Amino acid sequence: EFALTDRPGFWERNGYHNNADPWLEERYDA
Repeated sequence: EFALTDRPGFWERNGYHNNADPWLEERYDA
């Protein structure tokens, strides 16, 4: 599925960061 805007998917709705940097420990949304 393609969209013009970035919408949160399954993982983002369940607490994961949408555009995280794993080197900065941003795996989970705060």
